[in-house]
Amino acid sequence: MSTVRLKILILLHQTNLVIESRKATLDIEKDNIDCLIKDMEKLKKTWKTVLEECKKTATENEISPEFEINRRLKHQRSAEDYFHLQVFEKNINSVKDGLQRRFQSIYTICSFFEVLWKFNDMDQDDIISKATLLVDKYKN
Repeated sequence: MSTVRLKILILLHQTNLVIESRKATLDIEKDNIDCLIKDMEKLKKTWKTVLEECKKTATENEISPEFEINRRLKHQRSAEDYFHLQVFEKNINSVKDGLQRRFQSIYTICSFFEVLWKFNDMDQDDIISKATLLVDKYKN
């Protein structure tokens, strides 16, 4: 469990350092958060590697690397599956959902104002559409 949390915290910390060190603007911050969310998805796909790493760490610390088996989880495989779905995946999904909720306002602000810095990469209809939305929102 602590290995899983450590991996998540390292991803969060690295992204935070990048945002702080560059004194990032909102659009850069949004892009970094998007990359962090993609990195979380990549982490979910490394379950087998994370499990092996957890078992190795447990063994090195003289802790049994096997999951506890009980009436509900009668086999080692079902215990591993339970941990995978109920701990590993849920932790990652919880962090991802929290990031998306927490930074929703940044996404909203960027979508309104991006016409001011992305106009060179937009076609005329998009510029007119986005500029009209911005003007309508802030006309008074």
